Amino acid sequence: MIVAAESNKPGFAEDGNLNAWAVSMDKLAARFKDCRTVVPGHGKTGDGSLVKHTRDVVSAAIINQKK
Repeated sequence: MIVAAESNKPGFAEDGNLNAWAVSMDKLAARFKDCRTVVPGHGKTGDGSLVKHTRDVVSAAIINQKK
């Protein structure tokens, strides 16, 4: 669900719903505003900024999908 800081792509998302993923990141960010530790699916553990990073990566994938 969380993309590693080193990644600029969401990975395989062909059978997923990118719009729902973006909404999930918004909900996660709102609920856990002061999160100090986030563990991505791959890569290094980070802080709450990984949630925003994931939202940004997914948003870019949505835009690219429409092209």
